[in-house]
Amino acid sequence: SNFNKPLLAPKTDEVDNLAQQEQDILYRRLRLFTHLRQDLERVRNLCYMVTRREKMKQSVCRLQEQIFHHQTKMIEENLHRGYSVEKTKGKLNDSKERGKNRSKGNLEKKGLSSSISLDGELLQNW
Repeated sequence: SNFNKPLLAPKTDEVDNLAQQEQDILYRRLRLFTHLRQDLERVRNLCYMVTRREKMKQSVCRLQEQIFHHQTKMIEENLHRGYSVEKTKGKLNDSKERGKNRSKGNLEKKGLSSSISLDGELLQNW
């Protein structure tokens, strides 16, 4: 028992080699964790951007849906008014043409396009 000293003293080259290998291993692990942290940060940022994009898309879709419902409601009201007035007059054949012209005129006044043919069958069947 040599007071906890090794029986054979290791060569200094071997000791330096082992210390260098341990440092290399630690440095590789440090680089690995650094890259992993950077990749995780990129993933987090990407998830944030996708979430933000999807929220914007959802709000745009809701607005488009509301606009569509308001437009169809206005069209139905105009068609209802046009047909109910003309039916009371008893001119059923001529009323379709006047109803089309009236609804187109009303749509153009309100800024809506009249490029779609609007007769009662389209909305009644819908």
